[in-house]
Amino acid sequence: MSKRKLSSWIDAFIEYTDNTEPSLMYRRWTAISTIAAVMQRKCWLAWGTETFYPNMYIVLVGPPAARKGTAMKQGKELLDKIGVPLSADESSRQKLVKTLSEIGTVNQAEHQGPLTFHASLTIFSSELTVFLGFQNNELLSMLCKWYDCESRFVYDTHARGKEEVANVWVNLFGATTPTMLQTSMPESAVGSGFTSRTVFVYEEDKGKVVIFPSL
Repeated sequence: MSKRKLSSWIDAFIEYTDNTEPSLMYRRWTAISTIAAVMQRKCWLAWGTETFYPNMYIVLVGPPAARKGTAMKQGKELLDKIGVPLSADESSRQKLVKTLSEIGTVNQAEHQGPLTFHASLTIFSSELTVFLGFQNNELLSMLCKWYDCESRFVYDTHARGKEEVANVWVNLFGATTPTMLQTSMPESAVGSGFTSRTVFVYEEDKGKVVIFPSL
């Protein structure tokens, strides 16, 4: 086994993005979502009869110019470099299911362990309300179901009948403003369902002013 190069990947990411304007809180949660996206369904924690996976639903919330997109960009660049599957910025339920079925891959545990199939996808949207649409209960319900990482997801289509995706794993990282969040989210999603599964990270303003940004 190779030696760790970083004692804490999250702390290293915070240091890596220090000369940027997003707040420390935005950058920390970007790091958490990024490492979750890399882990996919290949990592898990067995806890009695339950199995927990590292997927998270994280949404950066703040007014315009709070540097939400800037924070997310640093994580996305790393994910793009290593080829982690990401969803399109705007997608329908049908397209998301199709994407999951197409990205399914086989993973082999360490030391030549058993082969396992998983369909792992990160939804990455700097304009989350564009992705979710307006009062889209059907999409929100499907995201709630995917959050639990069930071993079998069955979706009924008009044209092709029932489609099945095994071992679904969905991670979500988005950003929006308080006004857009309130406008697009149906009342049924507040306090239960989607919002109970989501970490909303709110900041009033950017963390600092950087005259000459560089990494």
